Amino acid sequence: MFHAFAILFVPLLVSVTGLVAGAASGSRPLAAAAAALGGGILILSAWLLAARRARDASPEAADERETARATAALLAVGWGWAGASMLAVYLLSGLKWQHGWQYGSGMVLIGALILAYSCALRAPSSRMASRPALVLATRANQLQALAAAFAVGWLVLSGKLATLKGDWAANDIFLVGGLAIVGLAVVAHVADARRPRGDG
Repeated sequence: MFHAFAILFVPLLVSVTGLVAGAASGSRPLAAAAAALGGGILILSAWLLAARRARDASPEAADERETARATAALLAVGWGWAGASMLAVYLLSGLKWQHGWQYGSGMVLIGALILAYSCALRAPSSRMASRPALVLATRANQLQALAAAFAVGWLVLSGKLATLKGDWAANDIFLVGGLAIVGLAVVAHVADARRPRGDG
């Protein structure tokens, strides 16, 4: 499943490059546009994948495990993009913020853990592929989206997006990353609601 998202890496790499260029030149519009590109690509990819699976009448398309794998893989890519963006900006652009590498490393780690979960779902016999485990994963995804929504709301209302300090580029990544998590969760919820149900 993860290799199916390889096409995402080109626009996401463009996004990271744009963030670094914007931070290096002090161009906040460029950095914001680059961040928006990354988040937009993630949400668009989730929507297109959900639409394709909805059109596919095969049993695999309706398989809850496969849907969970796809959702987790996209989340892993999203966290990885955010982490890579944070690390690239604060290690390569010359913009200084002491917590950049910490947040960036944490995001990459979260992405790696979610990717490991997605890979674990390959085996139908895995305990993570059981019905209770999949329900728990869905709830965790919803809670993650709720937390991201609150974080985005706080970020906007706090006025931190207008800061002149070195964390201005990080705030762009936080904002768009949070919106992407919410968007992915919404797409996953809608896709799950439309998914054909078995006899259970």
